[in-house]
Amino acid sequence: MDQGTKICPNCGTKMAINAEICPKCGAMQAQPMGGYTTGPAPVQPQVQSRKKSGAFLLWGWLSAVVSLFIPLVGIASIVLGILTIRNKHVAAGVVLLVAAVIFIFWGMTGFAQGLFGAM
Repeated sequence: MDQGTKICPNCGTKMAINAEICPKCGAMQAQPMGGYTTGPAPVQPQVQSRKKSGAFLLWGWLSAVVSLFIPLVGIASIVLGILTIRNKHVAAGVVLLVAAVIFIFWGMTGFAQGLFGAM
């Protein structure tokens, strides 16, 4: 490896040593006080975190859509949104929380009756 490069700890991409953001994954790069590390960092914990957050988001959105018809199911999407935020995917978790609250409200105001009444 060149002396002017470093490895992204998030995805393992080689980049310029002074890069602040990874060009591949967009992760912010730490600028250590001492020297730069040139070896690859362990990527496994981030991969597991993404898989977990992906499952939280999938089930969260499914339960949010079901809450249009059964509002109590929306509680599950709120919990899954909070778990997504705790796994450091804040934007996706906040969007899920906002959508869940809106869908629960629509479900409580008769979304299903309006949808099926129009048919």
